[in-house]
Amino acid sequence: MQINKKNNQPKIMSQLATDIHHIHNLLQLSARKMWRFGDLKYWTDFRKKGLLALWWMDAETDYQRISPSELKRGKRVIPKWVNELNRQDLMVLMDKTHYYGLGIAATDYHISNPKLKLGKNKPSPAIRMQFLHALSKPVLHHFDITTPNPDAFSLVNQLGFSLELVLQFLAEKYPDTIEALSEVLDSDFQKSIEHPSDIPPEHFEEIRDRFPNPNLLLYGPPGTGKTYNCIDIAAEIIGKSNPEHEVNQAIFQRALGSQIEMISFHPNYAYEDFIQGLRPMTNRNKGLEFELKDGIFKRIADRAILNYLASKVQLTRKDRHLLQYLQQTMPLQSTQYSHYSVNEEQAVYERQLKEGKRVDRQNYVLVIDEINRANISSVFGELITLIEKDKRYDERNAISLRLPSGQPFVVAPNLYIIGTMNTTDKSIALLDMALRRRFDFQAVYPRYDLPQLAYPDVLQKMNRKITQLRGREFQIGHAYFLKDRMGNFDLAYHLQYKIIPLLYEYFRNDEQAVRSVLDAAKLKYEVGESGLIEVKI
Repeated sequence: MQINKKNNQPKIMSQLATDIHHIHNLLQLSARKMWRFGDLKYWTDFRKKGLLALWWMDAETDYQRISPSELKRGKRVIPKWVNELNRQDLMVLMDKTHYYGLGIAATDYHISNPKLKLGKNKPSPAIRMQFLHALSKPVLHHFDITTPNPDAFSLVNQLGFSLELVLQFLAEKYPDTIEALSEVLDSDFQKSIEHPSDIPPEHFEEIRDRFPNPNLLLYGPPGTGKTYNCIDIAAEIIGKSNPEHEVNQAIFQRALGSQIEMISFHPNYAYEDFIQGLRPMTNRNKGLEFELKDGIFKRIADRAILNYLASKVQLTRKDRHLLQYLQQTMPLQSTQYSHYSVNEEQAVYERQLKEGKRVDRQNYVLVIDEINRANISSVFGELITLIEKDKRYDERNAISLRLPSGQPFVVAPNLYIIGTMNTTDKSIALLDMALRRRFDFQAVYPRYDLPQLAYPDVLQKMNRKITQLRGREFQIGHAYFLKDRMGNFDLAYHLQYKIIPLLYEYFRNDEQAVRSVLDAAKLKYEVGESGLIEVKI
């Protein structure tokens, strides 16, 4: 057990394992490589000067112009140092027996890099380093480097052991180093999200082609990844998506309150919550008063139309009239509008608009989880018409309506609505036919090919039987069988406390039906003292 010096609390091994997993993910997401630098004859010089060099390289030779075949056998590591090492790559400093430290490359190689004279050797081209950990005296590392004659510079995973083992070693011996590394990677990751590359104009056409209907509804049994997929789709629509879900999740969180809003419907959700309504407020001098408050849909719809108008090359009279109205009713500093300026980026955008500058077009996304749990007719009211693609602003059959407050309201073409619907929910029957016509429906069913899925055969056999007895809408989602971050999965626990209670609900406490599903997957069980089925694995 290690002690965290910052708070003097024991840092238990499970937390260290979580830290290692987090760092490993961030390294993968940032595409950083982890190198092992082993030629540490001049470590004292490297440490003092914050530089690193292969001391036998010639500072006058431009190695980027030399073919690897021209180099002598002992110097064939040079192309890796010259062409493959990138700024921000991670460097673990250790020879075959000792660990010296850990650092991040602050520069990559170039012939114009600083020259470092080491001992009696000629000056060598060096790279600048950000040392996160640098020991004055190296320590034994006990790594089993299986390569007989390892290169002075090579990727860690080419030495017969993994990146995880290096991180585990650091976590156990130097937990503060792991913490420092995590902070650096987290900071860089947040910067990459907050300041993404410019979105090309063609992105908006690509999104319109991919989602011809701006209203999409994902439906399927529980645990099939509907909300999970919503996050990826929302990140894609706003133009900041990444192949890694963890990145999209961070992007989604960052955009909440600006380009993305999310709400979960429930039976008591109403028009006043979603669109606009009066809310009671107390005033010491005047007693009870009622204030007009915008709901989540109106807030993001106003934001979207404001951006849509401000980004147009040429405004029509209708555009100018609406834009003027929006600017008057949504000033940056007003109490009504303060919730829009949730971050610096949004404030800059509003300031540009106030100064009369044209801003970049953006897409906006409203995610409605469990859309079928509310009374749709009551929540959307007359605005169910406006979300239809051809009824939106500037579209062929565009419609503008007035809210009960008298304010005009339109829905912009750059606002996308993504809903999720649990097909086993009894309130599915209440889904309004008008809503069905205005949304595209995309089925999301259990998957059996996911690498993190435990016991795919058991899940598949259970679902086959459930489909026979109850229908495909009552299958068990793959999320119930996913391993945790450490790759562990307790089948008995998940069956007893998650799957079997779900089956009892599916089959309305029909024990024979529940047994038949378990039998189909060849699972062992018995009836306990409570009269309920208990798993025996």
